[in-house]
Amino acid sequence: MHWDTGGASRACDTKAAPASSVPKGYAAHLAHLLDEAPVPMVVMAVEEAAAKEGVAPKAVWRKVAKLARSLAVHRQGLRA
Repeated sequence: MHWDTGGASRACDTKAAPASSVPKGYAAHLAHLLDEAPVPMVVMAVEEAAAKEGVAPKAVWRKVAKLARSLAVHRQGLRA
């Protein structure tokens, strides 16, 4: 299976809408991605987004954590 991380990195983009808002119709997809995607893929997407935006990965992880909380993601490591 081929994983396209382009969408994942866009989801983690620090210039995207506030972390508490998800575009209409995408909440279930993003929640599924954060719950089920292999951890290395999520890490790679965060690193890619951070490099693309010129920010520290920690800033992107904060956005991912906010998204995970707002979407009630079950994977505990993303909600820290």
